[in-house]
Amino acid sequence: MSETKGGKPEDLKLPSVEILLTNFIGIMANKAYDNLGLIPGEGSKIDLSQAKLAIDVMTALFELGNPTMDEKSRNELRGLMTNIRMAYVQKAGSYVPGK
Repeated sequence: MSETKGGKPEDLKLPSVEILLTNFIGIMANKAYDNLGLIPGEGSKIDLSQAKLAIDVMTALFELGNPTMDEKSRNELRGLMTNIRMAYVQKAGSYVPGK
């Protein structure tokens, strides 16, 4: 990649806000699953408060970005959030601290 005189790559094109928003929601979803102990091989502990925080952040991001999303993306993210919420409810209902 060639550089301009200012030292910035000419061809660098930053992603749109919509793409970043979708990526951030995905990151929060992964973190929620991790804190629910649902990522195999990660050896993570269950932390319901951190899982809930990740779910709440993911939901807020979705609500803010919802009007700008295409229908397919909106439906996929709704499904993802529904699955994570159901997993949270199941874990919260059966969780015994210290085990």
